[in-house]
Amino acid sequence: MSVKCRLLEGLALFPKDMSPKWRVHVFKQAFSAQIGKLENTAMTSFPTLLLHLGPNANHLVHDLISPVIDDRSREVQLSLANNVGILACVVCRKAVLRYKSDGLKSPFYESFEIQCLSCDNLKDEQSNNASKSRPNLVDPNMFVPYLTLLSSDDTAIKKSIIESLKRMFGHIGVRAKSSTIVSMLDTALDVLVDPDYNIRVSFR
Repeated sequence: MSVKCRLLEGLALFPKDMSPKWRVHVFKQAFSAQIGKLENTAMTSFPTLLLHLGPNANHLVHDLISPVIDDRSREVQLSLANNVGILACVVCRKAVLRYKSDGLKSPFYESFEIQCLSCDNLKDEQSNNASKSRPNLVDPNMFVPYLTLLSSDDTAIKKSIIESLKRMFGHIGVRAKSSTIVSMLDTALDVLVDPDYNIRVSFR
């Protein structure tokens, strides 16, 4: 199983034009495998895959990730909660792949991580002013389903999705006239009255 997981991580790093349909098919099979560890790896590697495939592949969030939201596996739900924020960064095209600060690792692909020019206040090293340009706003409907994770009974899952909210809402145009956004905000703000003190503190 570890070999399959490492292969998924490696496939996510391939350039855009290197067998994109086949790689998407492999990820689709991994998401539907009903094997926790494989699904978890597919989820953690998916933002990297989407980053390389480009904006025309944003529909894969709905096609591949949305069906996994109802997965009752704690490992899969925790992975979803951890990655939905950075996924929003990728969808709005402000994400970049960078070396981790702690240097090279083995295998080599573990030396990379996704960061956001907006959320992480990064400077664009390619001097194309991408970091100063207005990011493409994310369709809020794409991320509504993930807020169901806020109703989880698992404290770790709740804390993870709360941590992802900043990135998610940072790429959604907050408008009072949008019933979808108002509903999302209401759901998120319910955390302020959560019976668990630690959850309330995490949100603040």
